[in-house]
Amino acid sequence: MEDTPEFDHPSRGKNYKKANKEMPSARKKEIDLMLKKISAKKGEVIVDFGCGNGVITYPLAKQVGTTGKIVALDNSTEILSDFIE
Repeated sequence: MEDTPEFDHPSRGKNYKKANKEMPSARKKEIDLMLKKISAKKGEVIVDFGCGNGVITYPLAKQVGTTGKIVALDNSTEILSDFIE
């Protein structure tokens, strides 16, 4: 069984998957480098300020696993509503 967090919204992640699929490779390299530098560990609690559509949030959630927690914050209610769709 993969050590990934369970989300309380059944469709959560749909927009992340779409954004990740459409992401230019240069942007993906930047995000991969950022995730490597953050180096989140299992069980950590991380706050993602300006989470947008979750392009960073979901990979971080995989890194912290089921014992960790990601708090995703954004000042746009429209973006947040997209995030959980």
